Amino acid sequence: MTALRIDEQISQVYLVFLEIDGHCKEYELQAGASSADIRRTTDINIVGTDYAGIDVTNTIPAVDCSDYLGVEYLADEKLEEYALLHDWQSFMRFDGCVFKSYHAVEILASNPGVPAKLTFVNEDTGVLITEVDVPSTGSLTEFKKFSASTESVTGKGRLRITTNGMICLKSFKFI
Repeated sequence: MTALRIDEQISQVYLVFLEIDGHCKEYELQAGASSADIRRTTDINIVGTDYAGIDVTNTIPAVDCSDYLGVEYLADEKLEEYALLHDWQSFMRFDGCVFKSYHAVEILASNPGVPAKLTFVNEDTGVLITEVDVPSTGSLTEFKKFSASTESVTGKGRLRITTNGMICLKSFKFI
């Protein structure tokens, strides 16, 4: 183990990620008076395995997304969380999903208004995986199962979920 001695002239500490093949594998800790005046550095090595990704055959809670826009996170009377996608500008992203040529997707959703579609896209390739029709359930919190067949997608990628209306999504899984 290497110690990084920090004295009174060092007022800033930076962690630098060196990206290799799209993954952060090497790290360097830098310390100095500013980012232009680095006085000490040390390498950081992390021992571990590569991230296996999200197994989308498990039930994935909608609230576990890695990025979103135009989405509210609410809870029903049982305090079970769900995501409310408001309209066509809303999206949810799930990074690192592992796709293995699944034949369908199953969602647990509700729709308080007019029929709408929930769209699943592999954001890395732009491939449309499926669109799930979600008819009106007449309630924000009356969740029902819906499913649709999927295009054959393999590999690891970012899953993007969008809608053309208002849909409450509790979870999804590929089957």
